[in-house]
Amino acid sequence: MSADKVYRKHPKKVDDFDSSAGAKAMGLQNEVGVYDSSDVEQVINEQFAEIRGCYNKAGHARRYVGGKLLIRFEVDGTGKPTDVLMIENALGNYEVERCLFRVAMDMRFPPPIGNKATSFEYPLEFKSTRELPVLDLDSPKIDRDVTGYRNGLSSCGKVSEEAAQAVFYIEPSGRVGSVGLQSHAHVDGAAANCVVAQIMKWRMSATLPGRALRCHAKLPSPLITASMTAELRKRRAR
Repeated sequence: MSADKVYRKHPKKVDDFDSSAGAKAMGLQNEVGVYDSSDVEQVINEQFAEIRGCYNKAGHARRYVGGKLLIRFEVDGTGKPTDVLMIENALGNYEVERCLFRVAMDMRFPPPIGNKATSFEYPLEFKSTRELPVLDLDSPKIDRDVTGYRNGLSSCGKVSEEAAQAVFYIEPSGRVGSVGLQSHAHVDGAAANCVVAQIMKWRMSATLPGRALRCHAKLPSPLITASMTAELRKRRAR
């Protein structure tokens, strides 16, 4: 299959998603909007060329970058997305993820039934060219390398209000060739850019000839100082 193909599974029935589940737990069944899955499919299909085109942002990493994404759309009562979250991520390429975020934020869904805000999740899967086979790896050797680098990520600031994770690929040379991020909450763009840039500079001792290694690393909770806060504000202003 060609590298820029995107394969989809059918999304869960949209009116079963967790925004309504949380409301039901509070006895507020009518406080969130409801979608029929066909309404979501129609809008996604209309933007499918743009979605597929985002994969080209992976550049040379298309040789090995591939995997599933689970995207959560949060929309208001008019059907306009208010946020888009990568809540599950086996892809591991931030440029592709940013492109998908922009495309998704520009989508316009019909108003939810009830004209009230809601959320739903949509799965995507990208396939690489498979020029470089991928092995998923979590090992003590990876942990040691990541531990040595992790503290340096704290200077980037808080990526998300909830736990965030980096998904990255180690090329046979030991360099990190691609990085993506995963979180169940909004990701701060300035902090995320900083984290990705730093991880791309990592050189790892765990390598495998002829294969890329896909690994995961929890991002640290930053220790914010006054000087760091000022620097974050400057970055966001720029």
